[in-house]
Amino acid sequence: MKKLFFFLLCSITIALNAQPFKVPDNIKEEVIFRDRFGSFYSIKDVVLSKYDKNGQFLYSYSDPMSGEISSVDVNNPMKIMLFCKEQGIIRFLDNRLAPLSENIDLYERQYTTISLAAYSSDNNIWLYDQANHNLIAIDLYGKQIAKIHCNFPDFHPIQLIEVPNKMLMMQNPKTGIFLFDLWGTYIKTLSIFSSESIYMTNNEIYYKDSEHHWQCYDFLRLQECK
Repeated sequence: MKKLFFFLLCSITIALNAQPFKVPDNIKEEVIFRDRFGSFYSIKDVVLSKYDKNGQFLYSYSDPMSGEISSVDVNNPMKIMLFCKEQGIIRFLDNRLAPLSENIDLYERQYTTISLAAYSSDNNIWLYDQANHNLIAIDLYGKQIAKIHCNFPDFHPIQLIEVPNKMLMMQNPKTGIFLFDLWGTYIKTLSIFSSESIYMTNNEIYYKDSEHHWQCYDFLRLQECK
């Protein structure tokens, strides 16, 4: 009985500790991001909102002409990247959510089937072309730098992010998380399966399993967190 109690207690503790961050109660939106300074960001249709680490509202940004915000990349809190998939628009914002530059119109550059976008630490942009299964790197002027064909079976990624180890991750719900280097070369696949967004904190991947419980995976040790 004591062993069973200890096992249950450890399981509950691990489950509680596996959460990547605790969202303040006053932030009600379901799509939440957090930068390395602890600030929170939420997306609701065409509006991006920023809060401090205690959930106090700070700033908001919206541009209805660009359409609904599909994703936000806050890896660089001083240069936040918005991606509006339906209109093929990318825009950069400063830490107060003020525009830093004009929109990058992907449609004008003949990138008409881009489903995912991520900002790279080398000041380039990674795109995923779902229709042609290509991973594409462009510079801030829209010039193509690299294009890699992703010839993987049943490959329909829902997230593209750069991780602290200078790699790219593409989350594919059915077959795992695919790792690429910053030249777009495929490295390996991690057996982590989730239909929801994953989060990176230092060297740990946080994801929800099939029962919507938070799990933690140690990226460096390639094993579940202890």
